Amino acid sequence: MGLDPDAVVAEGKRRQRRRAGIGATVATAVVVAGAAAVPNLLVPQSTAPAAPQIEVVDPIAWPPPGMVRMTLLEGVRLKAYLPRAISRVVPDAQGITTDQPYEPGPGFGTETPATVTLRAEFRRWT
Repeated sequence: MGLDPDAVVAEGKRRQRRRAGIGATVATAVVVAGAAAVPNLLVPQSTAPAAPQIEVVDPIAWPPPGMVRMTLLEGVRLKAYLPRAISRVVPDAQGITTDQPYEPGPGFGTETPATVTLRAEFRRWT
């Protein structure tokens, strides 16, 4: 027959060890792959929004309601008060005049008219 029974048994054991080694390697690879995949499956991943979110704030009305009227009334009060105050502080002042122009300020019309102009002639003090 030409078969050596010891050689056949040895070859069978060698193949069995080889299959066991390959099986252990495949099982290890499956366990490692599963361990790497489980966190991604259990923890939900957040996705970045397609565009950044922008919060919009309503613009405020400028000047605030009532401010123009308030500054105009204050200007009228100062226009009446300043000539008397200057006369008391500088008795020799002459030609005291006041003016309250109603026009927008230098900020492209955003300022309220809060200007009172005062003019007076003074003699030189010695």
